[in-house]
Amino acid sequence: MQDAPPTPAPALSTELRNAFFQVAMGILMKPQPPPGQDTSTSGRSGKYMVIRRLLPLFEQYVPQRAAELRVMMNAVANEEDVARGQGNRAIDRGIAANDAAGDPVKTLQDRIDRAKTSEQRDGIYADVAVSIAGKGDAGARDLANKIEDSEFRKQTLAYVDFELLRAAFQKKDAAEIIRIARTGELTRIQRVWAYTQAARLSSDQARAIDLLQEAAGESRRLEATDPDRARGLVAVANGFSGFDRARAWEFLTEAIKAANGAEGFTGEDGMVRAMLRSKNMATATAAGSPDFNVAEVFGSLAIEDFYRSIELAKTFSGDTPRANATIAVARAILEPKQAGRGDTLQNR
Repeated sequence: MQDAPPTPAPALSTELRNAFFQVAMGILMKPQPPPGQDTSTSGRSGKYMVIRRLLPLFEQYVPQRAAELRVMMNAVANEEDVARGQGNRAIDRGIAANDAAGDPVKTLQDRIDRAKTSEQRDGIYADVAVSIAGKGDAGARDLANKIEDSEFRKQTLAYVDFELLRAAFQKKDAAEIIRIARTGELTRIQRVWAYTQAARLSSDQARAIDLLQEAAGESRRLEATDPDRARGLVAVANGFSGFDRARAWEFLTEAIKAANGAEGFTGEDGMVRAMLRSKNMATATAAGSPDFNVAEVFGSLAIEDFYRSIELAKTFSGDTPRANATIAVARAILEPKQAGRGDTLQNR
């Protein structure tokens, strides 16, 4: 499943929109507690960043209140907050136009020159690296490597590599997907997603098998109690279901054993996520894949052997995955069969 394009803003009624701004003003205009008495989780800096993000919306819809909000923003801000917010594309994302801040690389040096601390510079490098990684620009890794804080540098590289992986998937570039899977700072479940998607894109069945085996290896390296171990094995079973049903049954059985030992496994979380959080920024991204859902593989295998699928579904100890699998089997039998994503390899 490829990411959907940005969702347009909903058409809200004037009454609802005005109610939102009224509540927001009531919260944001509250007097700031004296230093040492602020028990909020974000403090003055958090309030500054929230106001800065919402200010363009106030200026657009209720400009008569925007001036008051700007005064409050300036009152709670300090130099560090201003430096942090300047050019930070995470603040404008989803509100300002994509090109509102211009090319982040072109403004990078100016922002770096105005930064006063290494922490501020690290935040700027991370901000720009994240921004261009989403476009598939490999230069994002060079920027991330300039971050001085070793732990933050590692976290940023991990986020950037996942964004580059997503970009390669959107371009259906199997070779690049495999390269990033083998060399990038990815989690094991992210590597599983990479290998299974590369297998989907492969025109060589032997190559697809090798990639699925690599995905299985990554899954098995996860802790026995980690739900991602079961999710990864489900994805491998899904990969094989299109052209090697015997292996699909085998991996699905292994996946169920892993699921029964992992608290919290539902069999319906078809998402792979990445998050980057620091004092200066917080951003998250995700890729969707039905390969991680038990409904996909049970629906596929039920066509071949209904009774075996039902009996296997019963072996889930958890109510949710068992229900998802059983419903998928019933739906596969009762509804007309549709061409699945696995048909590509099956019909080669």
